[in-house]
Amino acid sequence: MNIVICAVPFSPNLGDGAIFESIKSRYESISTEAKVTPLDIAGRTRYEVSNSNLDKIRIIPKPLRRYAVLSYCIFRYLTTWRKFWQKTLKDADIITIGGGQLFLDEELNFPVKLYLLSRQLKKMRARKNISFVGVSSTSSKIGRSLFKKAIENINADSISVRDMESGKNMINTLGITAKISVAPDPALYFERALQPKQNSAKQNRISICISNPKSLDSEQKLGKEFHQRSTEFYIDLINKLSRREFSVSIFSNGAPEDEQLKNEIYNINSEKIHHCHPQPLTPSDLKSHISEADIVIAHRLHANIIAYSLGIPSIGLNWDSKVKSFFTAVQRLDYYLDDLAPTAENIIELVEGALKLKPEFLHETLNKKIDEEISSHLKRN
Repeated sequence: MNIVICAVPFSPNLGDGAIFESIKSRYESISTEAKVTPLDIAGRTRYEVSNSNLDKIRIIPKPLRRYAVLSYCIFRYLTTWRKFWQKTLKDADIITIGGGQLFLDEELNFPVKLYLLSRQLKKMRARKNISFVGVSSTSSKIGRSLFKKAIENINADSISVRDMESGKNMINTLGITAKISVAPDPALYFERALQPKQNSAKQNRISICISNPKSLDSEQKLGKEFHQRSTEFYIDLINKLSRREFSVSIFSNGAPEDEQLKNEIYNINSEKIHHCHPQPLTPSDLKSHISEADIVIAHRLHANIIAYSLGIPSIGLNWDSKVKSFFTAVQRLDYYLDDLAPTAENIIELVEGALKLKPEFLHETLNKKIDEEISSHLKRN
């Protein structure tokens, strides 16, 4: 049984790789006949550490960026992607589009890529599923039109989103009237997908996922303060955790801009940082870094999700509603800070509470829902 997963599994942000590895693992665990192949709609064929082409396009003046994205994607589609996609999809029995935040309109990037992909999928007789996707609440008029046309072309046998808010956005923002179900982010299963070695000597170790505001908020919708105080925020948090005798480590999800800020912070404040993890090159590397912590503090959604999959409490920091949606789904809102400018004291209070109370995990319930979604794809085939 040939299964092709269409998403961005080889994104420099390794959270997307964690999603792919988890979906692949579940298909192969549920069906011994499953042969899973990735199709990265950005044209990547392996894990890369370089900046994405979208990052490069951001240096172009904003009024011209959409035209640059559109021109780039059409050129790549006509010269490379179309033939590669046709070859990859040719013998597919099941095609899964997802997961991850694929329905996000950032300079038309995903709208164009999904529309171009849908032109190939429209011709396919394979079973098609849009699964585990995140859907943004905002989209340009052109972006909405391309997303709607893509969904129409795909004509999926099923559509699932990773949280209730994405379901509402699929209906209200994109105007989709098809039946939509909710299935948790498959990276919640990541603990079973890959097994790095873990250090069993627990010593109140706090790992902070460093995220560059430029990569979180490329359009600066979160305000100047969010961008200007980033380095100061991390250094203040590290210093105050260190004073309370926590062992502080820092890591990133792999995005080059995050790595740049992480290294800058380490160079400024190395004496207070127990360990600065090297840039993760694969999802397994990222998981290994996270697995060494007792508590994780992170803006990045999948740093929080992978920590949860490992049974490690995390403190979620606001930058996008999808982070709050995750903490709501796992009944952890008490460990989520909605303030875009939280203080170190706010965070440390939650850290100490999590270490003391040891929050409950809902692994069995959440993983069952993931397996039900995956199994439904196989049954329909």
